[in-house]
Amino acid sequence: MRKLALIGLLCCAVVAWADQVTSGRWTLDINTATGETDISYGGTRIVSRNRAVFTVGSTRYDQAEMTCRSITQNPISDSFGSGLEVCVTSEKNNIRAMEYYFLYSYQPYMITQLVLVSGSRISTNYMAPVYATGTVSFLPSSDNRNLFVPWDNDEWVRFNCAAFGNEVTSCEVTALYNGANRNALIAGSLEHTVWKTGVKAVTRSDGAVTSMEVFGGLSNQWTRDQLPHGAVSGTVIKSPKMMIGRYADWREGMEQYADLNAIVAPPKPWNNGKPFIWNSWGVIQKSLSYTNASEVSEWVSNNLPQYKNDNTVYICLDSYWSNLSTNRLKQFAKLCHDRGQKAGIYWTPFLDWSQNPDKKVDGALEYTYSDIWLRVNGQPLVRTSATACDPTHPATRARMKHYMEYFQQWGFDFVKLDYLVHGAIQADSYYDPSVTTAMQAYTSGMEYLDSVAGDMYINLSIAPLFPANFAHGRRIACDSYGSLSESEYTLNSTTFGWWLDHAYSFNDADNIVFHDQLLGANKVRVLSSVLTGILSLGDDFSSNGDATAKERAVSLMNNRELLQCARQTRAFRPMDEQTGTGAASRFYTTVEDTLYVAAINWTQRNTTYTFSLTGLGLDPDTEYDVMEIFSGAANTLQDGAQVTLQKSNGMLFKIYPKYSGQSLERVDNAAKAAKMIVNGRVIIRRNNQSYTILGQTL
Repeated sequence: MRKLALIGLLCCAVVAWADQVTSGRWTLDINTATGETDISYGGTRIVSRNRAVFTVGSTRYDQAEMTCRSITQNPISDSFGSGLEVCVTSEKNNIRAMEYYFLYSYQPYMITQLVLVSGSRISTNYMAPVYATGTVSFLPSSDNRNLFVPWDNDEWVRFNCAAFGNEVTSCEVTALYNGANRNALIAGSLEHTVWKTGVKAVTRSDGAVTSMEVFGGLSNQWTRDQLPHGAVSGTVIKSPKMMIGRYADWREGMEQYADLNAIVAPPKPWNNGKPFIWNSWGVIQKSLSYTNASEVSEWVSNNLPQYKNDNTVYICLDSYWSNLSTNRLKQFAKLCHDRGQKAGIYWTPFLDWSQNPDKKVDGALEYTYSDIWLRVNGQPLVRTSATACDPTHPATRARMKHYMEYFQQWGFDFVKLDYLVHGAIQADSYYDPSVTTAMQAYTSGMEYLDSVAGDMYINLSIAPLFPANFAHGRRIACDSYGSLSESEYTLNSTTFGWWLDHAYSFNDADNIVFHDQLLGANKVRVLSSVLTGILSLGDDFSSNGDATAKERAVSLMNNRELLQCARQTRAFRPMDEQTGTGAASRFYTTVEDTLYVAAINWTQRNTTYTFSLTGLGLDPDTEYDVMEIFSGAANTLQDGAQVTLQKSNGMLFKIYPKYSGQSLERVDNAAKAAKMIVNGRVIIRRNNQSYTILGQTL
């Protein structure tokens, strides 16, 4: 106590008082009497009357009601940028609250964090570095949206873009933006290893934001928790670092938010291309056998010669791979490798399907499954007819090592990890006594899993959005197969969550199933995967498989232009501004000089799609060619040109410059041309379909 009192005296004496701090375009106006801070960017106030709020035990603390306030400033230069660190310090009951603002002079974002310091050990399960109760109006007066981001992708949850006039609590991040000009404020957490973060905003229909709260300690139906957030204890406790950013386009803001997360937790390295996959859970599911799996491998090799990346395709056994013996699993992996393919398998590291308390744990026979079950209010934590396992328990870890090493010994190159959410739900306690929150437990388990995964490609299925650094890819939504409605559900997640592939290497759209669907729905399902990221076929291509599905696969998945687009693109951005839980109907992305535009007709009637050069961001003084990739139809693109989009169908357009009025031949054979010269400029072949001007003059 004596030490803390001395600290308090020093706190009162340090540095001159200040009421305004500026760094670049960022300005803080600090009320030195209350610590409440107004945050402005470019002269526009975006947060008003902000201060830190937190709990210690059952006591709520509001920084505005604390005393002995001081303000310090220090220059900073770190991985986020350079600028100024401002700390507003307050005290009460021998607890010092330090509200940090990191102002990056040349960036459209700032970062804030709350740090609690005490001379004795304290506990908290709620820390809000952003608790702003002043009204701000930084958006136009109409057509504004408040984005709900789900914490995971379980139970067919959807992103929801709500109109202003509601209270919305989003998970980890939100975007408050205008639908007409896309002007936005982005707020969210950059750290996910201890806390679950909530972002609560209260808005009015006239465009005002009346309050905003960004806090560690979220626990509700979306986080799947039945208990309050776990408490963090110590003499120094930190909230997550929270980002606040101001952007002309909310899409740029969400992408940068993911990029900042990747600075904090760099993505798991992957030096190869996007995997092209076949997965057994599309149609075969529980009927998986060595015979049908090996027949699929052979059929894909013989009938889909273009469906590969890095000159390979992954043939993946999903749940029920245990139908095969160990010898058969080894044989399957070998036959895939002999065909130039790679083999994939499936597992659930934090789940016990048996629900038998007396069953011995695989890899740790001295323990039973009852020993490793997580419990909530004393009862086993059961979801989806399975029991959650403690990620920190030595038997859970021994089981991880047991299976991951077996998968590698058997010859598998890829593992799909499912139901990871079970390891990230708050439990009564954990085997590791230092672990008290669900995210601490989940992070601990994933760190260990990563350490025994070798060089296998790791793809997450049902999993939290973050942390993202323990896997190469993540399924962007829940189970989807082949119907138009399932594609629309997947693209709801892509419409509002495409940016996740800035934190992961790839997004995954789940299985493409052609069986028992119309051709239009097949094309949309393929499109939904191309727009999202990874392609994963799911039909039964064995000798017993549906003939029409095979015909559709041959027709659609040997399309060189389509596959080249999929190989070289990241997730497409949405072009349409949506409200509610729907999906956009237009998406786009660019690769060097080429623009790809996807258009989907979700309705039951034909519609017309009109090309606008300026609307597409194209130069009206440049001539362009356009190709519809599914049909192969190509023409010169005219501003205002129209195409008919059939009901329940989709189209994918490739738009590229003519280069001085001369359309370049798109060649498939590399031997035909490595470079061309057009009007004295060197045109270098970029890929099998297109060229780019490098600008050298001969």
